[in-house]
Amino acid sequence: MAEGSSAAPSTSGHGTPVTTLSYLYSWRYVREAINKLTEDTSMFPVSVFIEREEFAREVINLPPNYKNDNAAALLRIIWELQKSLMLELQVTQGVKRLDLSDARIVRDYANSFEDYVQRRTFDLERTSCHMITELYKKQVRAFPIGSAAEQQQVSQLEAHLQGFDNADVRFTEEIEPIMDRALEAMKEISSLVDSGDLQSAKRKQADFALEYDQELARLKTTISLLNRVGTDLIAAL
Repeated sequence: MAEGSSAAPSTSGHGTPVTTLSYLYSWRYVREAINKLTEDTSMFPVSVFIEREEFAREVINLPPNYKNDNAAALLRIIWELQKSLMLELQVTQGVKRLDLSDARIVRDYANSFEDYVQRRTFDLERTSCHMITELYKKQVRAFPIGSAAEQQQVSQLEAHLQGFDNADVRFTEEIEPIMDRALEAMKEISSLVDSGDLQSAKRKQADFALEYDQELARLKTTISLLNRVGTDLIAAL
């Protein structure tokens, strides 16, 4: 469709009017702008939290019959969106809470984590856009005729889901720097413990925890919201 065309909006594969690609494009531009303004390459871009929180609110505002009919599929999508967040939480808390009093345990943990990162096992545990797309295309049912407002709510959710299509490279780029930063910190801590400088190792560990303090708060907020939506969807099953 030519830009500025007055033709009718296209419909999704589920038969509902789509907010057109303008929603997807505008969101991408917003995400890029936010990331540039808040860039810290060792943490998630702020857009990671925003897009998940926006999706959660869109689910909350869905027409009840559409939400109930698709509760199981939407619940699985919510779980999938949580994976990268939980992975960062697991990795950063692992470094933060590691007992440094036993050098052998610290060394084994550092070696195991290095192997985990080098083998890129985390790439199998992060949020998968392929899984989200499969759930959307194969399990989310079409919305029957409803009011214009209800159609708009469903269209916005579906446009948001379409925005995750082919996003696996982005999802990897979002989680990879966190793994690298945690590995760097873990190597430094392990080296200090091996040298017998336990106090410096503890300071390095505390510095790492402080570095992720604000990130942890945002993780808790977003995960809590997704969990609340998930609880509502479970109740609708």
